[in-house]
Amino acid sequence: MAQRVYLTNDTLLIRALCERLDRSGICASVQNAVPPPGNEFPLVESWVELWILRDAQLVEAKGVIEQYLVDDPSVPSPIPQSFDAELSPRFRIA
Repeated sequence: MAQRVYLTNDTLLIRALCERLDRSGICASVQNAVPPPGNEFPLVESWVELWILRDAQLVEAKGVIEQYLVDDPSVPSPIPQSFDAELSPRFRIA
């Protein structure tokens, strides 16, 4: 089952993370890459998501992402897991 591992309004960051994961042999997917029309400031529900497609690769994927974020301190931290519960039901991780 796929799991969301990162949520941000920065499409370029998500694309870079997805590319890094791909180079590491990890199957990932980007969701919400195109913002909804007519919104100058997209709502959290329309932010770009990074999903890991294979559960067996989840731990390795989180390590790759953490290393990428450490390598580039200008990258903002992901939304804390505790905030995730406040999002709409389609964002809750089962």
